[in-house]
Amino acid sequence: MDHEQGKAGLEEVARAVESCVGLGPRAEASRQQLRAWGELALPAIQALMLRPEARSNTIQFQAALFETGAADAAKVILDVLEGYGSIRSRDFFVTLAFTPALGDLVADLENPRSVVERAIADDPRWPRFVMSQFGGGGWFAQERALQFAADAGIQDAVGPARELLTSDRGSLRRAAADALSKLTGEPCIARPDPLRPTADRSEMLEFGSARVLTPRFLSPIGPLAPQPTFASFGRWFDGRVGLLLGLGSKVELRDHDGVLLDSVPLPDPVEFGDRTRSTGLAQNAWSIPAEDGRFLLLVGLGLQHSGPNRLACIDAGGAVRWALDNGNHTFLPPMRCRTPEGEGGVLLGGVALSPESARGIVCVDLEGRERWRSDQLWGRYGIHTHERLPGLLVECFGRLHVHRTFPPDTALAERWLEDRMYAADVLLYPDVDGRAALVVAGTSEGKSFVLVRLTSTGEERWCVDLPERVSRLTLLEDTPLGPLAVVGLESGEQVVVDDKGALMARLELGPTEPLDLPSGTPPEIVARLVQSAGHVRMVSAGRFGDSRLALAVMRGAQVDVITLTPKASDC
Repeated sequence: MDHEQGKAGLEEVARAVESCVGLGPRAEASRQQLRAWGELALPAIQALMLRPEARSNTIQFQAALFETGAADAAKVILDVLEGYGSIRSRDFFVTLAFTPALGDLVADLENPRSVVERAIADDPRWPRFVMSQFGGGGWFAQERALQFAADAGIQDAVGPARELLTSDRGSLRRAAADALSKLTGEPCIARPDPLRPTADRSEMLEFGSARVLTPRFLSPIGPLAPQPTFASFGRWFDGRVGLLLGLGSKVELRDHDGVLLDSVPLPDPVEFGDRTRSTGLAQNAWSIPAEDGRFLLLVGLGLQHSGPNRLACIDAGGAVRWALDNGNHTFLPPMRCRTPEGEGGVLLGGVALSPESARGIVCVDLEGRERWRSDQLWGRYGIHTHERLPGLLVECFGRLHVHRTFPPDTALAERWLEDRMYAADVLLYPDVDGRAALVVAGTSEGKSFVLVRLTSTGEERWCVDLPERVSRLTLLEDTPLGPLAVVGLESGEQVVVDDKGALMARLELGPTEPLDLPSGTPPEIVARLVQSAGHVRMVSAGRFGDSRLALAVMRGAQVDVITLTPKASDC
């Protein structure tokens, strides 16, 4: 290439860096331009990194440097890790997504990344920087350092890896064991302490092999497969039960083999009162019963913090029945409820009740009309109700407040567990006799992690010790074995416990902790990093139309469906 033809001007490179990540012709054209410039783009990229706004474009600069395919790009990357420019060194490090791993690089003339990756591995500063993360980096930086050290064969990491085998964080223990296996050549397995149920009963269920519903994507900056935004179990408009999958601008119904059974397009735009907004992607969907015996889908739209800030109730044709906008606040997952008089409705938590941002809970009917509201609680730490337990509402925020009036009155609330444990999450359901039952996850007075079963009067039925913190609780109702609690642990292990506290099944999924990534990270890069780190974005438990129990596990752009069936010896 002629030097003048490849000359890279500062603002021209700035435009290419800004748009080189993502889908579409513009992003692909920017990547091709960066490859054409090669090392000639590096001075401009370095100059741009000095600008204050570079901090919000960490992923874009990283991608641009790899796309140049220049060995000297590795020097720039190491300079950034040592503090050059405005980008935080830690952000740059934790988002490095090497493909393939540093220790298994294969020359590939069509992949410009391989040139840069080899040059990074050969730079003497790389091992030093990796080792520095063990002295004060955050948990994710240490986890990445273990992976990089193992891939690059950095033997000095053996000592820190052995120390991290006893970490309180499950994903760090797992990464340390994997690193030690590679660095020492001896198998090392990080196992959590065994679950110790109070009931002496063998496991009766087992998880099957995963069925992949959507393909993995290969490159953090190249073309992507259609990326699901959620996977949860529910009922379709006609009552069919299956996996609800958010994919692009539609919601799909799939069976346990991943076969597409039906789909509905999302309306665009949607009117929210006096404002019209673009629909965007569905963040989740919940089934609610309609008056004619059919069902509607309540779709969460927009994204504020960790959940949707808009809701649209749609019918089978994709028409909007009603819609609500919560401003800058996140809706909590809607729940079907029933008043003491037997009237059905939908309970919404985290609702902005006034322009001054006062928040509370609101009960609406199936047409979206408000029935009542309460500013005495807003469900920040979780509100729980059940349509087969009319008039009962449980608020979980370290202790439990049990309300038996609608709307709830905090003066009349029953206060449970105030001196016995810190309650982090709870399941509410009717037991086999139709009485209220609660399974509570939290920390006991002795600081151990526990799962406790309570009766409708707050009496303890059983207590199970857990090896680590609970990240998620899901209820499976009306199974042949009665109600089952699917307990997601911090390490990613899934434990199934029955209503008597007996261990029914367990499954290792890998870490489920959220990633601490720079603000403004594009969604497709978040998904790529989640997948490369083995992190799970979402786990949903439910059933298919043939009553088959299953987990739906989202990793990056992949959804695995894992069935839960009786063991052969118990059939």
